[in-house]
Amino acid sequence: MKLLKGMLAGVVISVTLGTAHAQDVDRQMTDDARCLMAAVLLSERAPEEMKAGLQIQIFYFLGRISGRDAKIDEAAVVQREIPNVLAIGAAKEVQRCSAAIVSATQELVRLADGSDKK
Repeated sequence: MKLLKGMLAGVVISVTLGTAHAQDVDRQMTDDARCLMAAVLLSERAPEEMKAGLQIQIFYFLGRISGRDAKIDEAAVVQREIPNVLAIGAAKEVQRCSAAIVSATQELVRLADGSDKK
């Protein structure tokens, strides 16, 4: 009986942790989709000096979305977030999303320098 209770407790914990992880991944996917859509919307009317940075953001977040699930329909994920990006404001979203790109760039520089410091 104790073994059965222990197994049941293990299943409950696994399901709970699995659900929390799935919700976290969904939240990350949603955030990445918003970042991607905001960059796309702004790039259409951005001054030339901003376009390269927005293109980097587009490719960065598209890669993050595709990297989580190679079979995902990126267009559908992004389409769902258009109303949210429009409500929040594309410029505000791009500003929020830029921190992730800065962090990734700093990590690449750190790796290229061979530095173990974070």
